Amino acid sequence: MKQKIRNILIYTFFFSGIPYLRFLFLRKKGPVVRVLALHDVKESEKVDFVRFLDFLDRKFNVISPRDFQEKRFDTKKINILFTFDDGYESWETIVTPELKRKGWGAYFFISSGFVQTYGNEEAEKEFCREQLLISHRKPISWDGLKKITVNKKNVVGGHTVNHVSLKELSPEQQYKEIVECKNTIESILKNGTNTFAYPFGVPGIDYDVCTMEQVKQAGYTEAFTTKISFVENKLGNFLLSRTCIESATPSFLMYMLILGVYDILKKLQYMFWK
Repeated sequence: MKQKIRNILIYTFFFSGIPYLRFLFLRKKGPVVRVLALHDVKESEKVDFVRFLDFLDRKFNVISPRDFQEKRFDTKKINILFTFDDGYESWETIVTPELKRKGWGAYFFISSGFVQTYGNEEAEKEFCREQLLISHRKPISWDGLKKITVNKKNVVGGHTVNHVSLKELSPEQQYKEIVECKNTIESILKNGTNTFAYPFGVPGIDYDVCTMEQVKQAGYTEAFTTKISFVENKLGNFLLSRTCIESATPSFLMYMLILGVYDILKKLQYMFWK
């Protein structure tokens, strides 16, 4: 019943024209940017992933991390920035080859402890089960990360060592998780990294003001949440919004999500279906 109510609301809001009018209003104030957060792409999902990329190519303006940092945006279309979390082998085998085919790049946020388990199946399974809260997925190797960063449009960022909800830790523990991941990335990949993504990323639950301060102290200059919204410049560089998606989502629902239907409904979720 809750799912049915939500679907009715989604379609009602979309066909009301409110999300599109909101987009036009926002566009008058400046470029509109939507950051998408994805994770693993299984081999069985490759066709859907390719279809998803083709859909975005037709409808929106896809930008690179450098475009985002240097504020090179389209002023008419919604700008789309890709991010991927955790550190999966599919980034090397499926994701980056398909992004390269389009001439695109992305942020890849890794939990260094997950990458370190590569080749030890029991350790991989344990990390997936205990830290990522998923069934076994294969992590990318450090060599794999080196390969994907040959394309300068791809940027590797930090996601803590152990993919922990940082707000649950003391400030000292938070800092250790954040800075050790950063140091490991820079030591192995021989590249500085300035961008971070809060694991799980729910405002007030997985990070807070103290966490933001630890991220700054570790030397990062920007950090992404999982707040569903267009990027809001007024919130600053350490509260960058992202919308979590699955590439297998039907195109029409994806279009509604990117246009902002879910942004509006998110504010009503506790009243209607949570």
